[in-house]
Amino acid sequence: MGKSFATPVANADGTFDVAYTVTVLNSGAVNLDGLGLVDDLGTQFGSAFTASTAATTTGGVLTGPAVVLTNTSGNSTAPTANTAGYDGTNALLAGTDGLLAPGDSYAVSFTVRVDPNAAGAPASIANTATASGDDPTGTTVSDASDTDTQPDGTPDTDPNTPDEPTGVPTVVTPQPWRAG
Repeated sequence: MGKSFATPVANADGTFDVAYTVTVLNSGAVNLDGLGLVDDLGTQFGSAFTASTAATTTGGVLTGPAVVLTNTSGNSTAPTANTAGYDGTNALLAGTDGLLAPGDSYAVSFTVRVDPNAAGAPASIANTATASGDDPTGTTVSDASDTDTQPDGTPDTDPNTPDEPTGVPTVVTPQPWRAG
């Protein structure tokens, strides 16, 4: 599973808007159903992320997840995105529907706002998504995301090992202190 992001967009208040894409590929030999995908930004980003849904837009999630299926086999069905309910701490998919045939993939895109200047924010903002699915025997298989645009487990330009967190480079500009 690969996870990538577009160049973060800096906001005037010191926050950043980050558009993520998580791509899940079934590289196995059997169909997977009961598809799940979780990206818990609240736990991993700490105070740099405020949980909210796209509907509330108080921070956190700016655009809810959208799913695009690559159905090369003709046998896959797209999972349903948790468009209205994703708050950055729960599942990106609404339930466990969908079927992913061998060689097929789906991509989930969403945009969040992070505040690297928030009190108690971690020095590094990085996280990992986790995908899961059930094989025909009912065994659940899972995979953690790699920093990569390709879900093949082989980073394009990153020499790190698979399953490394995806870091978000942000430039923190110190604000001058003003006596009040």
